[in-house]
Amino acid sequence: MGELSFVVITTYDSEEIATAVQQRIAEIWKDATEMPMQIESSMQGGVLASS
Repeated sequence: MGELSFVVITTYDSEEIATAVQQRIAEIWKDATEMPMQIESSMQGGVLASS
């Protein structure tokens, strides 16, 4: 990651909510043609650790 990069980590209460949100995000990015940023990667999965 470069100097102008950032990471967003989001947790959801259920898999159903996470799936719905990810589908909506995909729709928004598909329709966005003039966004000043881009998504480099996206990862999904269970929680590996918590405190």
